[in-house]
Amino acid sequence: MLDYLRAITIAACAGLTAVFGAAAIMAGAVTPPSAALLLASCTVMIAAYWRPMAAGYANAALWICACLIPPLSAATLLTALPAAATCMLATHRHPRRGGCIAIVQVLALAAGAMAGTVTGGFGDGMESEPTVGVLPLVASPLLGLLMAWWERLDHARTAQRELEERRRAMAEQDRRARAATRIHDRVTNRLAYLILRMDNDRADWESAMPDDGRLLGELRDLAAVARDALEETRGVIDILDGNRLAGIDENDDDSENAEHSNVMNGSDADPIGETAMLRDHLAEAADRLTAIGFDVDAGLDGALPAGCNVEAIDALHDLIDETCNNIAKHARPHTACRIRVMIRGGTAMLDSCNVVGDGHTQESMSAGTGLHAKAAQFQRLGGTIDHTITRAEDGTPQWRLSATLPIGSAHFAVHDSQNEQI
Repeated sequence: MLDYLRAITIAACAGLTAVFGAAAIMAGAVTPPSAALLLASCTVMIAAYWRPMAAGYANAALWICACLIPPLSAATLLTALPAAATCMLATHRHPRRGGCIAIVQVLALAAGAMAGTVTGGFGDGMESEPTVGVLPLVASPLLGLLMAWWERLDHARTAQRELEERRRAMAEQDRRARAATRIHDRVTNRLAYLILRMDNDRADWESAMPDDGRLLGELRDLAAVARDALEETRGVIDILDGNRLAGIDENDDDSENAEHSNVMNGSDADPIGETAMLRDHLAEAADRLTAIGFDVDAGLDGALPAGCNVEAIDALHDLIDETCNNIAKHARPHTACRIRVMIRGGTAMLDSCNVVGDGHTQESMSAGTGLHAKAAQFQRLGGTIDHTITRAEDGTPQWRLSATLPIGSAHFAVHDSQNEQI
């Protein structure tokens, strides 16, 4: 836009100068030296489109000559327009230097007026009007500053748009990465559970093969777990390819999608439906652990509040899966374990306990990446995860995990506003 404005300004000033200059030359009011100075000033003005600073210095020198040298002073008024246009372009490129050029030009005009060399611009027969030349010289740096401000504003708007686009792209990439990581964890948990369950079945069946009914039921359960893992794997690929919205299962029915959308909208969430889903998830985790021989105490105390945060609810579901998987892998087989979730106001608390398997220590059980990733996620959402090995009254080593996580929309509204201020 500014390139067109510069071109139009130069063309307009050159055209006006050419018309008035030709009229003055035809009337005999401009001497040949003054006409040559006027032609040089117009040529320098045209060159200012490509080299504004060099042209500004050159036209300032020509203007000083016109103001202070009597044989050239007949074209003072005519050269004021090219000098002003060149000064405007120089100020646009470098405001401080352009302002200095304008000051020098005004001082040269004042010196010429005091010395009596500056005329009206059309010969000695006209009244001296040095103020006519002052007006474009004073206005030119102001117009140049306005053009520079306009250009900076346009660049700032462009940079702001690019920054917003990058932020949206990074947010979308982060959203997909979190969803893909979450599904990846669920897939690995299912596969690990599948392997553990098959190992447990093989150990149980070494002494006596089960009847056909139990065998078929076990195969159906294992096939269902494998099928879920396959669907989740396809979901990861779809999310990474951008063919599926992260966090929404395309196989869910309309009511479940509506529930998920409501949770994202905060206060429009369905706390009853989300509470039922959380309770079913705990029951499913208990069934899986029971199937491989554990005595499980799992359940939900309380109900989710209205306006739950969807990311916090997903993080809680992920921690249940991770806890169930860790019990299956690291707990002593055929022992009691516990996974309890309590909802108090806008905070969810998870408490888990199991007997530590042989050969496991605090260091070995803390070396994995699963709980570390979950702890980082909880910390980002304002929650905490603590886990350690303690001793029961009979000296049995027990793995204890406790976690707290704010899930109410009020907490995340404050959290988002603080992030915006930062």
